[in-house]
Amino acid sequence: IQASKQKKEKQNQELRHLLKNNEALVQEISHRVKNNLSVLSGLLGIQKSRVSNTETKNELQDTIYRIEAISAIHNQLYDTKESASINIKKGLTDLGKNLSSAMGYDPEKILFDIDEIELDITRAVSLSMIINELLTNSFKYAVNDPDSKIILQVKKNNDTITASVIDPGPGIPEEFNTSGSTSMGIYLVDILCRQLKAKKELKRENNHFHFTISF
Repeated sequence: IQASKQKKEKQNQELRHLLKNNEALVQEISHRVKNNLSVLSGLLGIQKSRVSNTETKNELQDTIYRIEAISAIHNQLYDTKESASINIKKGLTDLGKNLSSAMGYDPEKILFDIDEIELDITRAVSLSMIINELLTNSFKYAVNDPDSKIILQVKKNNDTITASVIDPGPGIPEEFNTSGSTSMGIYLVDILCRQLKAKKELKRENNHFHFTISF
């Protein structure tokens, strides 16, 4: 019996050591990814400063926002010592505030209603990029007066996560085909939704446009 206990304890120690090494590896990879993304963002910023075409400048800036959304998730993962998962409440709140400031808006423009939800890195990045695209679109086309507010809502019910961006803008027509859109942002949202196997719902309610995904 004693020998059996010692063998089991040795196995447990080996498993704990392996888990610790795996967590360190995940953090190191995320750190390197974050650094590489920062370099890429900086290079795009330099490229943006060298072009004169307004449309090209705007497209480069949108790409920088997308890269920063990914970088923010990897930064949070690097700071997480307990596991290789992401608390999306903190991640999406930081994303919303940073994006609003970067686009020249008061972070108070966004109202957050986000549950405490843990997601693996792959799904956290996909969800963050979707939210980044929707918030960017809301800031561009829906926030047109001092009282305008954007609502970011992410709720979990059993095994289903529902994420909504709600704004007072005109939104996208319900019959609009997102998969056939020439807009890079909408096209990207469609691809990421497919990666998450998420359902999309577009609707207007109480003079607000709701873009909702569930997965």
